[in-house]
Amino acid sequence: MTFSIEEARAFLQNSFPEGYHRVITFEITDVGSITVDSAGVRIGTGDASLRITSDSKTFTQIVKGEDDPRSAFLNNRLRISGDLALAMEVAQSL
Repeated sequence: MTFSIEEARAFLQNSFPEGYHRVITFEITDVGSITVDSAGVRIGTGDASLRITSDSKTFTQIVKGEDDPRSAFLNNRLRISGDLALAMEVAQSL
C-alpha cells in the first residue's frame, strides 16, 4: 500500500502537530511534496533547511514502523540534503 499525498500530510500533521521551528520538505517522489514549518504542515515545497526524499513505499514503511529512517538512508532508499543534525532530530519524530 502506498500513501496518497493527503494521507502523507495527515501522518506528518500528527507527527508535527505544532509545526516545526525549521523548514523541512518531504519529497515523496511518486506522490508529491509536503512542507513542515512554523505555520504547520502543507502540501507543496518550501525553502527548506532540510529536504528528505524517498518513494512512497519507503515513506510508508518508515511511518508504519516497518523501516528505520537511518537504515533507509544507509541503504540509499532515503536521501537527505541540508542540515544533517536537523535530520537526526526529525528522525525521532517519525
